[in-house]
Amino acid sequence: MPTAWYDVTDQDLRTNSLPRDIRLMRMPVLSEEQLAVLKQIAWRLRGDDYVDSKESRDELVRLGLVERFGTFNFVSRAGVVVLDTLGLLKESGDVLD
Repeated sequence: MPTAWYDVTDQDLRTNSLPRDIRLMRMPVLSEEQLAVLKQIAWRLRGDDYVDSKESRDELVRLGLVERFGTFNFVSRAGVVVLDTLGLLKESGDVLD
């Protein structure tokens, strides 16, 4: 079974790289606008009317970092991993500005 880009295997660790470094090399490259929208959605469940860029949101959905339910947007597991890998999550789970 193929693993997700954020899953670190024993074979990966044999490279003497830290899990965070491995994820940094594999994670999708985001524009400033996409990262801003990801942080915005991560802060709280967002309706479409409260997202700054629907185009960036759509790209984040395509990348699997954001999911949608009706008109609401929320961060997926992969999106949380991106925020954590970039050091944007506090221990409480809040997103740093």
